[in-house]
Amino acid sequence: MFTLINVAKVRIRPPRPDDYGDQYLYWENELQGLATPFLDGEAPGSRDLLLFGIVQCHSSIPGPPLAPLQDDDRLLALRRWIGRMHERFSGYSHLYSGPYFKPQQSAPQPAGFAQRLAFYLGLLAMFLVLPLTLPLVLYLMSKAPK
Repeated sequence: MFTLINVAKVRIRPPRPDDYGDQYLYWENELQGLATPFLDGEAPGSRDLLLFGIVQCHSSIPGPPLAPLQDDDRLLALRRWIGRMHERFSGYSHLYSGPYFKPQQSAPQPAGFAQRLAFYLGLLAMFLVLPLTLPLVLYLMSKAPK
């Protein structure tokens, strides 16, 4: 996914927003009026997991979208919600947001040599079989009913 996202960024070249905090305002408004601790009730539901996944993505490779999550005065309910998600997943050792939000948790351990080797070998294999798989995919797509 990391490779695909970066290829897409190079090809599409999306413009940088003027204010990264604006992208979270929808969720801030959703969280402000809640009578329950999570978006989907007393326990995290699909919207909670989706939003927390976005937080994890922005925390895994810290960049401009992470700063407003930490500092923007407009996002207080969102930060409280992140804290509740941290408490809910306190035993999970791979929270990239752990060092950036309260209650703080330790950062995940970086991938070891074997994991990185497996990733790069898989990436190499993907590119080596691309001349075979791409025409096959295009052929099968043309045969699929519309």
